[in-house]
Parts: sequence; C-alpha cells; structure tokens
Amino acid sequence: MGDFDSDAVFSAIADPTRRAILRLLGEHEELTAGEIAQQLDGLGRTAVSSHLRILRLARLVAERREGRYRHYSVTSSPADVMIGFLTSVYQNSLQQLASAMQDATDSRAVPIAHTDDIEDSARARTSIEDAARARTSIEDAARARTDQATIASGDSRRSA
Repeated sequence: MGDFDSDAVFSAIADPTRRAILRLLGEHEELTAGEIAQQLDGLGRTAVSSHLRILRLARLVAERREGRYRHYSVTSSPADVMIGFLTSVYQNSLQQLASAMQDATDSRAVPIAHTDDIEDSARARTSIEDAARARTSIEDAARARTDQATIASGDSRRSA
C-alpha cells in the first residue's frame, strides 16, 4: 500500500460528501454504507456506495466483507503522505512569512532611533513588538505542525 495516486487522493477529498463520509468513519471503527447513509441527510445507500468506491480506489478507506455486508474503515497511508506534503508546503510558507516579518521589524527599528516625536516612537515600538509576537506565534505554530507530522508519521510506521 506504499504506492498511491496522489491525484486520486486529492480528487477524492475535494468532494464535501466524501469528506463527511471520512469524518464519520474517523469517528467510528467501521460502518456499512447503510449506516453511513442513515447519518447523512438526503443521501441514499446507493450514493454512499458510489462515494465509498471512489474513496476505496484512492485507498483512503478499506473494505471488509462479512456475509452480505461490507464494512468500511479509514486507512492512514495516503493521508500520512498528504499531511507530510501539506506540512512541507505550509512550513515553507510560514518560514517565509516569519522571515518577511523579521525584515520588516529590522527595517522599522532604524527610524525609531532618529525620531524626535515620542508618540511616533511609542506607536512604532508597539508595532514592532506586535510583529515580534506574531512572528513568535507563527514559529510556534510551525514547530507544532512539524511535531504533529513527526508524531503522525511515527504512528503510521508503528501500525504498519
């Protein structure tokens, strides 16, 4: 199950109904198409089965047959790869934003030393302090996302 079609995965989760089905399956160990249909208003078992087929082909859900019933559950391998991909995309964006904020903070620090207007200095200092706090928050969020991705990838390796 190591190889998968990332386009199929992203296409599968692009549909809000399939995301709702994934959420339901994430809340329960296993569900049948009928059980899922009961919990989704306005969606019949046949429509749910069609969505489950797409999710299964994208390897986002697994199917277990028991008699005439098919039980569906969430799989983690494609999701782990997607999370890693999205984390790397946003990690770089957050680092770029933090760098831009630092540059803005550094560029604003020079005029403060040369201003005679105390009110302007106080406003500029407050603005710089706000930017520094925002930068720290962004860096903390980036570290937390990296930690979550590391934990998630470790969990998937242990369960494999």
